Amino acid sequence: MESNVARHKMLDSARLVAGAKIQNVYEQFNSVVASFGQQHGFEILFGTASNFVVYGAKGKADKTRDLLRYMGVKDE
Repeated sequence: MESNVARHKMLDSARLVAGAKIQNVYEQFNSVVASFGQQHGFEILFGTASNFVVYGAKGKADKTRDLLRYMGVKDE
């Protein structure tokens, strides 16, 4: 029984650490996307929320490739 309690505490701790790290990634991503949108004059909502990516462009064209280039991701 004690080993089960210890195991659950360890798993909870790991979840908290992982959650904090992914939150940091979300915040960095949101910041980069906001900067990209401002520099290119886009009226967009593009960011993360609750473990999924949310975006919208008010009918404008898909800018995924431009964003990836801006983030330093090379086209394959």
